[in-house]
Amino acid sequence: MNTTLLNPAWHAPRTPSPMGPTAAAWAVLDPADAALRARVLARLEADPGWAGAVSNVVVLDGAVILQGLFRHEAERRATRALAQRQPGVRQVRDARVRAREWQSLG
Repeated sequence: MNTTLLNPAWHAPRTPSPMGPTAAAWAVLDPADAALRARVLARLEADPGWAGAVSNVVVLDGAVILQGLFRHEAERRATRALAQRQPGVRQVRDARVRAREWQSLG
């Protein structure tokens, strides 16, 4: 398997996420997963329902994991469906938390 060593922080949102680190400090990613992540993230960032400043995408073996915060349930469903429709995505796991709930923890 051809893999690339990369630091997930390089692919994190430009603004620090209130969710803290989203993955281990270093991970070995398959180039196909890295390319899929780039495609999914590009589509999500074009969608106004995606809270990119406080969200992240991780891809492992074609499974997409959405992390971070979301504002409204309708936006959560729409962005999850958008990720699911991308070619090469085997499944989507949405691990995001509603922003209101996260703020109440602080």
